Amino acid sequence: MANMNLIIDLKGYDGTNSNTCTPNFGRSLQYIGIDTSEEIIQEVTIPASSTVALFSVLLADAKKFLYLEATAECDIIVNGGAEVTTVKPIVIGTTSNSGVYFTSSELTEISITNNAITDMKVYFVTAK
Repeated sequence: MANMNLIIDLKGYDGTNSNTCTPNFGRSLQYIGIDTSEEIIQEVTIPASSTVALFSVLLADAKKFLYLEATAECDIIVNGGAEVTTVKPIVIGTTSNSGVYFTSSELTEISITNNAITDMKVYFVTAK
């Protein structure tokens, strides 16, 4: 069973390390956290020029969080087309890394359209 513990430090500057923050910026321990024991990490291969549904659930079972990495350019279709976002790989010089998509909202349906001419891998994590 996969476990995930994500903590995002909203205001974590502790005032001791060198940093260009505003003087007297103090420490605040405000966190957003997700801690789940559900099996949530998934991998999907999407054929070239195809659309695949990653999940579709009832509103009562809506996901609240999605983190996704894609190895090629793709369109992410949220809730049946209410929002469409294009994700592209991150290219630095000659090195290409997976494109990243992150959202937190009421997610009932996610589909991916592979815009590439080759198969693409998608890795994603969801949580309620």
